[in-house]
Amino acid sequence: MGSILTDQMLRFLKSKDKKGYNCSAYYGRLREYALSGIDDLSKLSMLTPEAELSRIFTTEKIGRFVESLFQRGSELSDEQQFLLAKTLITESIEVCTRYLDAMIGPKMARFINSRLLEVRDILQAISFTEDYLKRRRAFLSPS
Repeated sequence: MGSILTDQMLRFLKSKDKKGYNCSAYYGRLREYALSGIDDLSKLSMLTPEAELSRIFTTEKIGRFVESLFQRGSELSDEQQFLLAKTLITESIEVCTRYLDAMIGPKMARFINSRLLEVRDILQAISFTEDYLKRRRAFLSPS
């Protein structure tokens, strides 16, 4: 079975001091492979029959991936984690509202869906506010 990470790349990532490695080359290759892998997963999710997708994109497998992005001590900044979480939540809300409508009916789902949409709107407002504050700080900071 193929993997994005070769044994040598995995040793590089696990290495504490990175001595003897060309970090720029390794990180460049890792970035290239990861971006290609994400693109491939997007294509796979759009073109693969549902029965096969349900064997690939399980809650356990996707849950492990999402947990690794947001684990304490992650190398991602708080801001990057927030933006990723916001994207996952925002994209998921649409799916949840459709599912709830079908599962419990539109009348019963209306209350829950309105709360989900409120969360989406709040997250979008927070992002807009953060962008505004960053631009303002950059504008006001002495050069």
